[in-house]
Amino acid sequence: MTPSDVRRGGNTGPRVLVVSSSGSIKYRRRRINVGMPLSGQKVRVTEAKDFVTVHLVDDGRLLREIVDLGPVGTYHGNGNKRGRPRKVPQIPNETPEG
Repeated sequence: MTPSDVRRGGNTGPRVLVVSSSGSIKYRRRRINVGMPLSGQKVRVTEAKDFVTVHLVDDGRLLREIVDLGPVGTYHGNGNKRGRPRKVPQIPNETPEG
């Protein structure tokens, strides 16, 4: 990151935040969903211009990349549908008899 990439004003360094029980974090008056299985974990949020990255502190794994934060109050979901994962119908594996 060069000095021209960093936003002006406020704390521009990486922030360490704790994921809420609902699986999201609050960053600059916006909500970013990282997933309920990570609730209570610490994540590091870095920002360069309009590009935001969220990494897990423990192992450095990349969780989210957001290109544009959007206006204040924006919710950034993870793109998955709500609810539990659905079962995928299994196609019977037919083997030729002979």
